[in-house]
Amino acid sequence: MEHQEAIETHAAEGYLLGDLTAAEHEAFEEHFFDCDTCFADIRDGATVVAAVRADARAETPVPVRGWQYKLVRTLAAAASIAVAFTTVGYQQVAVVAPLRAQLAEERKPRIAPLYPLRESRAAEQVVNVDGRSPFVLEFVIPPDIDSPPYTCKIVDARGKVRVAVPVTAEQASDSVDLHMPPALLAPGNHSLIVTGTGGVSVFEKSFTVR
Repeated sequence: MEHQEAIETHAAEGYLLGDLTAAEHEAFEEHFFDCDTCFADIRDGATVVAAVRADARAETPVPVRGWQYKLVRTLAAAASIAVAFTTVGYQQVAVVAPLRAQLAEERKPRIAPLYPLRESRAAEQVVNVDGRSPFVLEFVIPPDIDSPPYTCKIVDARGKVRVAVPVTAEQASDSVDLHMPPALLAPGNHSLIVTGTGGVSVFEKSFTVR
């Protein structure tokens, strides 16, 4: 979300009132973490919310400015509204700080673990993959089966195709790395199946996702 859009849609007010959609809520959070102006609006709005709740029984006026006037009127008209922020300190320590830390953690570059899938005539070795995080499946298309273009599929234990990607002859000339996002494959047994033109069987290897 851009700053101008946040202003025009009164995103700070909607965020505090819980009126944003899930997509708008996420977009605004990503924006105000890096926007001092919108962050200040959320901080000041949380102060107003806390003051309204604290002074509601005493019926004392709460000093407000700008868009916050509508926020106060909305809160006063709907006294039963569930407010997520009670004090600025709580917001800073228990809400904003953890979200900032989580966002920073998500933005960190990560090295995805690589799991080689090799065809072997020896006893079958079980390859265990941690599907909760990004990972890479590495395999080699046998050079003696020249049947490009190839199709690489990942099939679950019920035979349902979960992933299907093409592999060109140029890509097949070296080891192929298949980058997998987290949580795409459910825990259980899966098979990597590579076929060539006309469905010619090229390579197949089983692995387990935990």
